[in-house]
Amino acid sequence: MTLVHDCGATHRGVQLSLDFLIAQGFVDRNPGYGHPLRPEIILNERLLVIESNLVDLFSPKQWKGEVGKNVWDFALLQSLTEYNGRYTEIRDSLPGITDRALSQRLKALESDGLVWRSITANVRPPRPTYSLSESGTMLAGRIERLVKEVGHTEV
Repeated sequence: MTLVHDCGATHRGVQLSLDFLIAQGFVDRNPGYGHPLRPEIILNERLLVIESNLVDLFSPKQWKGEVGKNVWDFALLQSLTEYNGRYTEIRDSLPGITDRALSQRLKALESDGLVWRSITANVRPPRPTYSLSESGTMLAGRIERLVKEVGHTEV
């Protein structure tokens, strides 16, 4: 619960992230005694190697808003590097995302200045298209380099 509170993220988002980090071998559960509902997590050597990059990536001075606190943010940024386009194309590239979650995340990333939304008005009905802004492209590139550094191919 402390991690959820400190991160300002949802319980589910933190749990999914921890499950992923455990599966990838970046963190371990404390093998000692502890409360079963509040397990302790230990960083292992593999994660400590990339710790400075993570601290830099998540620095509040780098990005305004709440980027990274939602389970879909980085996957959405990565998707936009490949699928600049319409809402349905982006949604189809992210299996499991709901329309509500995608809509909320696109609005949040747009307000944070990481995504641009443009309207193609010369067609009926007008079509919004989404693409990464300059800072969104920079963040997506940094995430991509970090992913390659840790040896995992999918965010």
